Amino acid sequence: MNQATKTKPVREQHHESAQGQQLVFDGGQDLQTILSEGYLYAVKLRGVDQPHFFVFNTLTYSASPVQRLTGTTLQGITIEITPDTIDRINSISVTDLPGEALPALVTELCEAITTAPQRLPPEELAAILDRAPTTVDTTDLVFLTRRYLEHRPETLSQLGPPVTEFVVRTDGLGGTLVLKQITAIAQEEPAAVAPIVDDLAGIVQSQGGAAVEPIKHVAEDDPEAVLDAIPALAAAADGDQGMRRQLVYTFTRVAQAYPEALLPTVDTLTTALNDDTANIQINALSALGRIASHYPDIGADIVDPVASLVEHDNAQLRGNAVGLLADTAQAHPAAVLAHAPAIVERLRDTDASVRQNAAMALNRAGRADPSVIRDYGDRLQEMLTDDSATVRATVCTLIGNAGVDVPAERLRELRSNDPDGTVREQAAYALSARSNRS
Repeated sequence: MNQATKTKPVREQHHESAQGQQLVFDGGQDLQTILSEGYLYAVKLRGVDQPHFFVFNTLTYSASPVQRLTGTTLQGITIEITPDTIDRINSISVTDLPGEALPALVTELCEAITTAPQRLPPEELAAILDRAPTTVDTTDLVFLTRRYLEHRPETLSQLGPPVTEFVVRTDGLGGTLVLKQITAIAQEEPAAVAPIVDDLAGIVQSQGGAAVEPIKHVAEDDPEAVLDAIPALAAAADGDQGMRRQLVYTFTRVAQAYPEALLPTVDTLTTALNDDTANIQINALSALGRIASHYPDIGADIVDPVASLVEHDNAQLRGNAVGLLADTAQAHPAAVLAHAPAIVERLRDTDASVRQNAAMALNRAGRADPSVIRDYGDRLQEMLTDDSATVRATVCTLIGNAGVDVPAERLRELRSNDPDGTVREQAAYALSARSNRS
C-alpha cells in the first residue's frame, strides 16, 4: 500500500467551491490519495498564519448539499472543514512536523495505535523516536513503541537502530519495558527479531540481561542468526551473574552447529564453571566440550577448572566434567593425568555413566605415564565386578594398556564367563597384553 507520507511529484487539483473559490490540495498528494490514505496532514486555513495539524484515519469529500471535507482522527474525533475556509491541505511526514506539535501527535497515536497500527509507517515511528526525546514525555514514547511492536512485530527489521538507541537514551524502567516487548516477540516470532540481533548485542553492555534475553530466544530457533553478534556478546560477559547465565545459555545453543564461532567465548564459559547453579555449569561444560572437540589446543587451559567439578553433588554435572576430561585426554593426557586421584575416586561413583567416563579418562590419560595407573591396581581389580558391562570392558582395556598387575585367573574368568561379549573380548586383550610383556 502506498503510504500517504511518501514523497510524490507535486500535483495540484482545483475544486470550485460554491462561492467560486479554489480548494487546493498540495504537497505531493492528489485528492484521491488524501481521501483513501489519510494520515498526517497540515491544513492551512484562510486568514490564519500557521497551519493546523491533523492525524486523520479517514477523510471523505462531499459536494452535496455543501462542499466539505469530513475527517475522522485516529482518536475517533470527527472534524468537518468547508472549502471556503481552506487555503490548502497537504500531507506531511513526521520530520516536517514542528517540534511543538510532536507531543500532541504522540499522545494521539498512543490512544489510536491499537485500532490503526497500519496508519503509522515504521519509518515515521523511527523519525518520532529520533526527534522526540527532548520534547515528548518518555512514558508516552515507551507506550507507543511497545504497543506498535506488539501489533506490527515484522517492522523490527526497519526499526532496529532507532529502537535500540531509544532504549539506551531512555534507560531505566522505560528501556527495560521496550526490551521486554521485544523478548515477547522473540518467544513467539524469533524470525522477526533476528534482523536486529546485532543492534541488541550492541547495547548489552549498558542494558545487561534484558538485551540478551531476546537474543537467547533467537539462538534457540536459528543459531546462525546470532553468529555475527558473538564477539560483542563475549566482550560484554563481565556483567552481572544473571546476564552471564543468559549468555552461557545462548552460547550453548550456538555451539552444537557453529563451535568455531565460539572461540571468543572460552573465557566466559570457563568462568561460568564456577557458577553456583548446576544447569549453568552443565551448559558451560557442553559448549566447552564442543569447542574443544574442534580446537583441542584449548583443552590444556580448561583441564583444571573442569577437574574441580568431578566431585560435584550433581551426578550429571560431575559425569559431564569427567567426560570432558576423557575427551581432553586425547590431546593433553599429561594434564588430565595430574588429576588421576580425583578421577579414580569416580570409579566408585553411584552413577554408572560417571564410572564409565572415569575409566575412559584414565585409559586415555595413562598414555602419558602408565605407572601412575598401575598405582591404582587394587581399585581397578575391584571394578572388574562392576554392574555395568561397559565399565567392566573399559577397565579391562585400561588394565591391558597400562600393564596393571591383576591376577591372570580373574581375567580368564571374565574371558570365559562374562555374559557380555565386549567384556570377554577386552579381558582377552588384557591377557594378551600381559603375556606380551612377560
